[in-house]
Amino acid sequence: MKLPVLQSLRGYKLSYLPRDVMAGLVVAALTIPVAMGYAQIAGLPAVYGLYASILPTAVFALVTGSRRIVFSMDSAASATTGGMVAAAGIALGSGAALRLVPALTLVASVFLVLFALTRAGRLISHVPTPVMHGFIAGISVTVIIDQIPLFIGTHVTVGSNFEASVIAIGASLPTFEPISLLLGGIALIVLLVFAQLDARLPAALLVLTVATAFTSIFHLDEHGVAVLGSISVGLPALSLPDLAAADILQLIGYGFVIALVVAVESLLALDTFAMRDGHRAHEDRELAAFGIANAVSALLGCAPCSASISRTAAGEASGGRTQVVSLTSAAAILCVVAFLAPYLYYLPQPVLGAVVIAALVQVIDFKKIRRYARHLRGEFLVFIVVALAVMACGALVGVLLGVAISFGELAYRRHRVSQLGFLGVVPDEKGYQLLGEVPGARPVAGTAICRLQGRLSFANINVRVDELSRKVEEGATVIIIIDITQVTELDATATDRIIQFIDMLHARGAEVRLVRSVALTQDDYTRFEIEHIMKKIKIYPSIDAALEKLPQNNERIVWKPLHAKK
Repeated sequence: MKLPVLQSLRGYKLSYLPRDVMAGLVVAALTIPVAMGYAQIAGLPAVYGLYASILPTAVFALVTGSRRIVFSMDSAASATTGGMVAAAGIALGSGAALRLVPALTLVASVFLVLFALTRAGRLISHVPTPVMHGFIAGISVTVIIDQIPLFIGTHVTVGSNFEASVIAIGASLPTFEPISLLLGGIALIVLLVFAQLDARLPAALLVLTVATAFTSIFHLDEHGVAVLGSISVGLPALSLPDLAAADILQLIGYGFVIALVVAVESLLALDTFAMRDGHRAHEDRELAAFGIANAVSALLGCAPCSASISRTAAGEASGGRTQVVSLTSAAAILCVVAFLAPYLYYLPQPVLGAVVIAALVQVIDFKKIRRYARHLRGEFLVFIVVALAVMACGALVGVLLGVAISFGELAYRRHRVSQLGFLGVVPDEKGYQLLGEVPGARPVAGTAICRLQGRLSFANINVRVDELSRKVEEGATVIIIIDITQVTELDATATDRIIQFIDMLHARGAEVRLVRSVALTQDDYTRFEIEHIMKKIKIYPSIDAALEKLPQNNERIVWKPLHAKK
């Protein structure tokens, strides 16, 4: 395993620069408010979210092999860290938290590097999507509840668990500050409305800017509205975290869980955008990059960072093509810390709470939850169990339960195999035969025909898609026909992966045709997943039907490499 230093910038063209810089400014505008909120969730002062979005982001941009991934503070890692601080009996934002959080970050960074050295990336990526969605939903609801005192201006310390927090907040409701609630409520409504219009709009930054100016002009801090207060200008000095901030076994246990959350969340983002770009993600090399960048975050006294799907998507939608986007974002946030820090004094805490709540509401994938509830009862049960475990017992129990479910389900499904074969024709014979097994079988000119069989699930879909990717790349064909007539089971993870693969092929100029009659199965589970795929592509009743009306000139297309050479 080699760390691809500067690989993401190789072959850079000056023509990319204007859009990369503009996309970087968009990412910075999105990062500044949410990173400050996530820092408070993790147990640190808000300004540490800005610190973590400068040097760690820049270091990751230089050592990653991914051209697009934005690395910064994000919801799951921040919430898990805050949960670990609370579990240790330490108040968020206290001096003890300032010592413990960077120690946890350092231990998590060591585990991330160990994951890379032991090549655990592919194993970690086998965590099913319902488990991850359950964890994210549970942690998001927990954090939203904990943000309510900040949002409504009550002075209450939330409890050590979900139930205690709800009771404490309920008891404090009669003491709420009307102006705080009004500010926070207006900000939350505006943010949720803007989120439906265009995710690239820096709505959170605009809302914070207006609210800060309003609070300063009318001195709302004198009327019960909590403000951010004074923050120092410039970056803190690098220093080794205090590993005596907690019991060593506690540090190791908590650090391992945080590293696991960072790895799962980040590898999900990595796989998503690697598929869009038409290449395979190198999980282990990227785990090392996550570890190195988090070690820098620890030296700054910051919380763990991870890949951000939302900000990566925003950078891509704004025209960004390389890690110059992240470098530009880091430089812009550095300018804010260096020159604008005094102007953040009047930033109202209720509005910052609204930013966090809005961000977490958008993190919860309600469409997937409805999909599980209506059609995938087993996966919905897994989702519910993990989400409730996180809320009732904390992030540690939720993560460990999710891992146990993942590996238990993986062991159960190992014997439920699937097969992949590539088909061709034998001259003067009807039907389609397996290439390489039937003498005389040869591929249809300009077309790749493959047949998937058996049960496709999170346990085997990555292997099948990789095999299909290699074969398609070798043939470099315009038409790809995938026969799924003999597929007997599709889970949500396999379906999502197939749709990503189809989107990638379409983006590269190929046409994909699926063969399967939905009426062939009486299994609601499988039929619904096939119908989900049909929203993206037309399905034909037979290979013969799929081969009709082929283009007259099946010229080969020029592929981007799906797999980088090792």
